[in-house]
Amino acid sequence: MSLQGNLETFNLTSLLQLLSDDQKTGVLQVNNNENSVKIFMKDGIIVSATSTQTNMQLGNLMLSRKIISHEDLMGCLKEAKEQKRKLGGVLIKNGFCSKEDLRELLHYQVKEILYTLFLWNSGQFEYKDVNLNVEGKLLTVINTMEILLEASRRIDEWSLITELIPSDDIVFKISDKSRDRDEVKLNNEEWNVLSLIDGNSSVRHLIEKSRQDEFEVFKNLYSLFSSGLIEKAKKGEDIEEIFPEIIDLYLEIVEVIQMALQKELGDRTHSFFEQCKEDLLSDQNSFFKDMHLQSEHEENRRSLLEALQCHEKIEDGSEILQDGFISLFDSLLGKENSMLGKQITKGTIREINQIVSAADHYHRETPEKKKHTQGLQVFLERFDSDLDDGKDSARSSGGKFSFFKKK
Repeated sequence: MSLQGNLETFNLTSLLQLLSDDQKTGVLQVNNNENSVKIFMKDGIIVSATSTQTNMQLGNLMLSRKIISHEDLMGCLKEAKEQKRKLGGVLIKNGFCSKEDLRELLHYQVKEILYTLFLWNSGQFEYKDVNLNVEGKLLTVINTMEILLEASRRIDEWSLITELIPSDDIVFKISDKSRDRDEVKLNNEEWNVLSLIDGNSSVRHLIEKSRQDEFEVFKNLYSLFSSGLIEKAKKGEDIEEIFPEIIDLYLEIVEVIQMALQKELGDRTHSFFEQCKEDLLSDQNSFFKDMHLQSEHEENRRSLLEALQCHEKIEDGSEILQDGFISLFDSLLGKENSMLGKQITKGTIREINQIVSAADHYHRETPEKKKHTQGLQVFLERFDSDLDDGKDSARSSGGKFSFFKKK
């Protein structure tokens, strides 16, 4: 038997009931634009399931439950790959879990994969009869009716949760109430999610960082929000809170390089700067179109903040800001090196490093600021190293940190 279709016209509940009632043995595969799930059935009973979702993989489930450290997991994954063995067998061999522990974890994994699948709004499915080779494999036995009942409960909860959190693009920030932790009673999963909220990470990023499944993260966010511990971050407000200091840092570096170039180019520095902007990637060029050397510092800062606000996702605008400025610095410093020589350029790099170090030390600490200062430090270290090696430091704008790939 072969059966295929989409979840909009043939819902998952009916599909699983059909396969269970007919006592089918085979594989049901369901795909959407982002993920793929395979459900293995024997005589109408679900015995295994796999998912391409990272947080559903066995290793990440063990990390989330603190069964194994990241270092030990990497070692076991390497051993499994080298010996062409299943991860579960390596984990048992190395004493990280017993066979029964692994069976219980696989049972949990399969159920969570299925529950998450029920939350998909769309997808394509295909079922094929297959003679499953189960010899020597650690299988689980899933009661289909139990899954359908729990999935129905979660769907009801999901509809309530998504009224508050309709998209995984939403960003949350900590409210003032959460600072008094003595009065806060949360479970471990809620504390885990709360600890990751920084006013900049979207719900999608929180799911990736927490190693919890999607439903649990949404559920915990709903609980934290309902308790008043977190609140939705306004995009414009976040930008005004987080980015002015970062932009000031970049603009201060521009001014340092400008002063060095003016010794050779004079008034032509402005036209050269505009040419460097034109050489950027199209999205970067558009981002920096209203920033000019002859404009006041405050005016340039305002134009860049407005460019950030044009992006629906803060992280996208932040990446263009960082990537674009580093590409600009790459071109400008390369020109300075070719005209004024290595020693003068090294002096400019030292001055820039002092500015970055001061910002890193004296400005208020945020994850976003740290990301930008670290990016600058890596770029400056590599550029300075290239000068010592006598390499041509003028590079094209090839995307995020493309010059790091140079050998």
